[in-house]
Amino acid sequence: MSNDVDAFVERVLRDTRAVGLCLAICEGLEVKAIGTYGFSNLELSVRTNRATVYKIGSISKHIIAIGILRLVRDGLLNLDEVISAYDRRFPSGWARISVRHLLTHTAGLRRDPHASDFFSSRSISDVVLDRSNSDLLFLPGDEWAYSNLGYYVLAHLIQIVSAVSFRKFFETRIFSPLGLLSTRTTSVYDLIPHRANSYYQSGAGVMNAGDHIAFRPSGAFVSNIEDLVVWDRLLWMPELNFGAATEEMGRPVTLSDGRAKHYGFGWYIADTNSQRFLHHGGGLWGFRTYYIRCLSTKLSVIVLANYKDIDVRKVAAELLEQLFPEAAAGLSRAVGPGNFSD
Repeated sequence: MSNDVDAFVERVLRDTRAVGLCLAICEGLEVKAIGTYGFSNLELSVRTNRATVYKIGSISKHIIAIGILRLVRDGLLNLDEVISAYDRRFPSGWARISVRHLLTHTAGLRRDPHASDFFSSRSISDVVLDRSNSDLLFLPGDEWAYSNLGYYVLAHLIQIVSAVSFRKFFETRIFSPLGLLSTRTTSVYDLIPHRANSYYQSGAGVMNAGDHIAFRPSGAFVSNIEDLVVWDRLLWMPELNFGAATEEMGRPVTLSDGRAKHYGFGWYIADTNSQRFLHHGGGLWGFRTYYIRCLSTKLSVIVLANYKDIDVRKVAAELLEQLFPEAAAGLSRAVGPGNFSD
């Protein structure tokens, strides 16, 4: 990592009192830099390193979209088919919701499942099929509203059409074949090597953020900076190329009345004067993550932190603007405040 980047990150950590942070800067298939800072566990004085595993929160959404596209390629799903074609147990009011609506947050579903509780353990299907979630905010396709519940429904569909658990599907069909050995579904109980603790600011001190029992598909995965660098490289390569549908991941969704909303399949979309960026934040419990990719220059920045009170979006955008000013001019303004909900 260059001295300028190190100095920038160290200043951010000092100003925010952040505990630890990993970041990577990539250009196409080349890794320009990887940096690790601070601690993954304060109580045990374990320093952050490239193997440190973080909850990545809603960065998981574009990975779930890749899983859906794999099933589309295999002929098991159709993006424009209504979801009731795959499971007739869905509420009757969801009859017009398609797979595409779920991917793009245009289904009209509420933001979070009414039946979801961070401290209870329910299956994906039990949460999705709970009738308390059946009311729609608007007719599918008419508006845009960020919905974690929509990604619960996508996880349910993956299980239905693949006939295996959500965890096994991603482990056997996506992560293991691609060599992503530290990326997996979140779990409170499993032993996860190099798992980071998470923290938040309380007055003048730092507190343990703790953990929650519930599995939330909207923030499904844990990973580390090494795996995400591999993943970033794969996103530019044929291994994850499922044809025209993959291109739609970075294309703004069009609503029923012709308006465009800057969200694709699991990615926010930001346009500057000369570039298009895909980006997404993740915020699950005390973890904060951000991932920005430039489609034309193939520049990427990934930031993983185990501290709730740090603006990782600002860190990622400012790094790109400092290191690649011509390509990233106006990026901070274009990406806005970001979304840190799982």
